[in-house]
Amino acid sequence: MKGKTLVVVASVLLVSLGLCGCDEFEDKPNYITVTVICSAKVTLYDSGTGETTTPSGVVKVNIEIIKAGGERVSEVVLTPESGGETAEVSATFKLYKEQPIECIGNPVLSSLEDYSGYSFSSAVYTIPWTNFYPAYDFGDSATERILLLIEGWK
Repeated sequence: MKGKTLVVVASVLLVSLGLCGCDEFEDKPNYITVTVICSAKVTLYDSGTGETTTPSGVVKVNIEIIKAGGERVSEVVLTPESGGETAEVSATFKLYKEQPIECIGNPVLSSLEDYSGYSFSSAVYTIPWTNFYPAYDFGDSATERILLLIEGWK
């Protein structure tokens, strides 16, 4: 009887040790860790002259990065006085299958008082799940940079 017990214990130990090194039994995450870095640029269009310019002075822009399911990051950033892109806003999410991420840029109208003759639109960009999968596998990390173009029309 002792011999059979020893064989069973040895067999259980060998099987346990063999399975410990097997990748198939490891828990793999079911998401991709995604970092989105978003900035915005404001452009003015004069339909009468066909002229395109950037605002002189600082413009405040509210940038929101929203993952499907409700997680969000929102921050007000500024354009440089000479025009150009705002500071960057970043957000990191665990992105599960088929979830898109939306980036929205809204000009803060109180910072555009000198441009009261212009109509401003929000800039919206949706990053689909297919931007990340199958290029990245579950458990991987990815980064996406987005430039939102906010337009003012006169």
